[in-house]
Amino acid sequence: MMKRFFLLSLSLIFFSAVFLKEAAAYPKFLGNKVVCPVSGEAFNIEPDSKKVSYEGKIYYFCCPDCVALFNADEKKYLQGVEEKKGLEEEKKIPECKGE
Repeated sequence: MMKRFFLLSLSLIFFSAVFLKEAAAYPKFLGNKVVCPVSGEAFNIEPDSKKVSYEGKIYYFCCPDCVALFNADEKKYLQGVEEKKGLEEEKKIPECKGE
């Protein structure tokens, strides 16, 4: 009887540790809208969204094909992302400071 209790306790501890590890890895920004750096498609981050960590940043992709294309030439696609970012910043209208 004690052996069963011990095995059950160990099982619960193991599965709790696995669950906590998965919960910690779950992105805080799940559901946020992002743009795929390869296709330019806007989509919401889902638990099964494909992602790649590159030079300390995480990039999300709309599909596995885009991951493969990105991995083949990261700089090509990141250059496009940076250019779009620069254009968006130029379009921003400065906030009025009451002057």
